[in-house]
Amino acid sequence: MFFPKAGSRPTEALRVCAGCSVRVECAEYALEHNQHWGVWGGLTERQRFAVKKARRLGEIHPLDPQRSASSLTILTSDDASESDAVDQSEHEYDADDGSEITDHDE
Repeated sequence: MFFPKAGSRPTEALRVCAGCSVRVECAEYALEHNQHWGVWGGLTERQRFAVKKARRLGEIHPLDPQRSASSLTILTSDDASESDAVDQSEHEYDADDGSEITDHDE
């Protein structure tokens, strides 16, 4: 479940992570130990890469687990077009790279 096959969405893993009490610690472990595969702390490989890149640039990525845990909610869906995370301030972010989605009419 946490290491989905190539090309498949990790929907079930993200659903489990959403309710996990150690989600932030798990994501931080993966970021600190360069875990390249699987879902860790509700973040996919691409999302962890984007978080690490933002940190190197001195920025805080929208999906960064260092943000307040209460301000980030992970959403899961069987619809691959929906994003995996939404900031409670009504901003929606891409599930793969965490970039903000501005056009909701696609």
